[in-house]
Amino acid sequence: MDVAIVGGGPAGISAAIWCRRLGLNPTIYERESRLGGQLQQISLPIVDLPGQLEISASQVLHGLIAHAERMSIPISLQSRVIGWSGTRVTLQDGRTISADRVIYAPGLRNRCLDIPGQEWISDASTGEILDAGRSPILVVGGGDRALEAACRLAEAELQVVLVHWRKEFSARGQFQDRLRSLPVDILREAQVTAISQDGHGYQVRISTDSHHVRTVSVADILVRIGMEPDIEPGFAIGVPQETVPSHPRHDLLVAGDATLPPAYRSLVAAYASGMQAAKFLVMNE
Repeated sequence: MDVAIVGGGPAGISAAIWCRRLGLNPTIYERESRLGGQLQQISLPIVDLPGQLEISASQVLHGLIAHAERMSIPISLQSRVIGWSGTRVTLQDGRTISADRVIYAPGLRNRCLDIPGQEWISDASTGEILDAGRSPILVVGGGDRALEAACRLAEAELQVVLVHWRKEFSARGQFQDRLRSLPVDILREAQVTAISQDGHGYQVRISTDSHHVRTVSVADILVRIGMEPDIEPGFAIGVPQETVPSHPRHDLLVAGDATLPPAYRSLVAAYASGMQAAKFLVMNE
């Protein structure tokens, strides 16, 4: 059975390894120039992977790639799959690939602000912003990822402005405690309404519930208001935009973080989801 695996993150690579182990013929199609998905965005050590007391995301990715290569799994990079129909998948470059089944592992993307100038929002990781050393930085959000980013940047002595649309943060207490001791300019009950570029960075317009408007000049903008399944429009007819069921729809089996509610998304769950997709194919062949 030929299996097209769309997405080269942890779930997609796990699915490919398990497909090969179970006697199937998988091929990974990854739209970026390298594998890894969200692993490319993690700069802190991973401390919750069972069996590894502490490991870097790059080490995890190196191991996944080595495992796939050892099993001779074909990998097609810069191959953006934009849709499927029955047993055929369509790539953005016009190619059409035949496969008996498709495992779709789209991963997640950052939620965006639907505002004028949103194209200026950085897609860099916190680690990449730290390496660049530019300041000040605007961070938008009130959850774990937003506060962790704000704390790490402030601890590196960069100027940070944190904007959250609510009065209270939803982040865990440990991040809120860290934040209290840092010189972060916090704007609560406020929303970013527009972004424009200037000669040195960006001008950000911020409105508050009290109808005050403030404009701040920043070097970079990080939006950390949650994540959502990174689903291509061509797959939307078979994949709900919220949590996705992991059973097949029109020869499509979905795996990875897109199948899970936010509280259960993790590297371990991505591995397991890839395994379940591969085994489902064999058991329902």
